[in-house]
Amino acid sequence: MRLCIIALGTRGDVQPCVALARGLQLAGHDVCVASERFFEPLIRSRGLRYSPVCGNAHTALQSDSMRTLLEGKRTSFFARLFARTPRRPMDAGIAQRLADCWRAGQDADAIIVSTLGLAMAYSVAEKLGRPLVRVFYSPPDLPLTRGFRPHPHLDRLTHAMFVQLTWSFFRSSMNRARREVLGLPPLPAFKPHADLERKPWPRLCAYSAHVSPRPQAAAGDCHVTGYWFQDEAPSWQPPRALTDFLASGAPPVYVGFGSMARRSPQTTTELVVNALARAGQRGILATGWGGLTGAARSDQILLVDDVPHEWLFPRVAAVVHHGGSGTTAAGLRAGRPTVILPFGLPDQPYWGDRVRALGAGPPPIQHKHLSVETLADTIRIAVGNREMRRRAEALGERIRAEDGVARAVEVLETSICPRGQTVSI
Repeated sequence: MRLCIIALGTRGDVQPCVALARGLQLAGHDVCVASERFFEPLIRSRGLRYSPVCGNAHTALQSDSMRTLLEGKRTSFFARLFARTPRRPMDAGIAQRLADCWRAGQDADAIIVSTLGLAMAYSVAEKLGRPLVRVFYSPPDLPLTRGFRPHPHLDRLTHAMFVQLTWSFFRSSMNRARREVLGLPPLPAFKPHADLERKPWPRLCAYSAHVSPRPQAAAGDCHVTGYWFQDEAPSWQPPRALTDFLASGAPPVYVGFGSMARRSPQTTTELVVNALARAGQRGILATGWGGLTGAARSDQILLVDDVPHEWLFPRVAAVVHHGGSGTTAAGLRAGRPTVILPFGLPDQPYWGDRVRALGAGPPPIQHKHLSVETLADTIRIAVGNREMRRRAEALGERIRAEDGVARAVEVLETSICPRGQTVSI
């Protein structure tokens, strides 16, 4: 099959799609990955075809306005975002992104898309009359209510409200781009992608059923495959400073917030360093996309830039992070206790709650409760609780026994029509 994977967003959105693309390529399929220029080296390093899409999530997330948004309450985040986004530049940006996705996918037998590219991929698949496969890194109907206590009716309602709010903001720009770029009619004001639920195409949930079981009410097209991991590039070698630091003492605690950045990374860094000292732990701090910054020089703290989680996490005592699905997966796979400090995006507190429920980490720390004392106490529990360490190690063994990429490839090969057969959208 000729397949186009549209992967937009942060590294956590893109890297699992690259792992899937590599698995599909090794199975004999022709795969192109469409993503932003920032990820071109990552994609090409795996020997994959790459097609550029305009935009830069890295720059956007490092902006002062986005850092301010990330520190607000979850209920106000999207309202503030919508209020602050100027329409005219957004119109031009959406039209260009749609044109880029069309260029990447116009020869494909099927389109595969992660969540942030759905509107673009849906339009391309509609124009082609080809299947559209959606990828999810958390449950497809993730509840948006605080606390994430199961309540099926309320969960479905809040999820539908969020989807509708998002679509109402982008609808006019997206419909204009559909008309100008692809000559397609406008999508309706309500439930623009409702027909996808009636199609036989698979939905791939790229996480482990050992961490988040398949919902009992999920349709048969929903496949929880296991995580899609990608080992480090063959050319990657750990820097000497990192190997020396690891060898110089007890396993350190990893702290990193990925693509999530706060307005005052220096203040956050000082809090983390002081908490580690109070807990009596060495630390490796990942600068990420701006969440942490330079710390005072110390033989107890090492700052790193871009180190593959799959290499580093088995070598640390515990993992402290923002709760992104990719970092959560890597920490659990390594069998290390996990401390989650959710920044407020819906999936982050969900994974924090799952880690706590599985006994693989302490309860997550909400940012309004974050202090040197609370973080230090939580790190002590993660490192010192033997039963928690045992549970984390056992969960890691179960996750490592899965092959999520192979399972996803199998689902695609058995569910998508053979090359040359057209399925109308």
